[in-house]
Amino acid sequence: MGKKNGKLKVEIKGAKEFHGHDGQGFDASIYVNSARTAIVSDDGWGGEYMYHVLDQSKLDAVKEAIKDLTWTSEWDDDVHPMTLDTFVGELVDEALEKKSARGKVVTMKDGQSYIWNFKFSGPIEGLEARLASSKSGEGHKIVNHTLGVRNLQR
Repeated sequence: MGKKNGKLKVEIKGAKEFHGHDGQGFDASIYVNSARTAIVSDDGWGGEYMYHVLDQSKLDAVKEAIKDLTWTSEWDDDVHPMTLDTFVGELVDEALEKKSARGKVVTMKDGQSYIWNFKFSGPIEGLEARLASSKSGEGHKIVNHTLGVRNLQR
């Protein structure tokens, strides 16, 4: 399954948001190493995500790769084990942010994302240099190309 080097590229594609009963819901496809692996849905009624699995072995490989990861609560700074729902939720949030920022530049600085309201063509390095030379852009890293994507080691 997958690539011989033991790496998994997990990507969210086709994320769509909608209003649910108890909040925002979404539908999205999970791709592992460029193959559609599952469809994930949050129906907006509370509870866990729903998965329509297309390739169980690839989804199991993702679960195995994230089992030792953790996440820190922004409410109380407690550290929790990473679950598939938390991992996928982070990727979906990023994919939706990327979708809303289409045609704009998204950067990260100190764990916070920023959307810049200008367009740029050319290599990313040129834009990063341009940002670094301005006071408001100092320390920002362009992340448009990485939103909604994670590379994991198996």
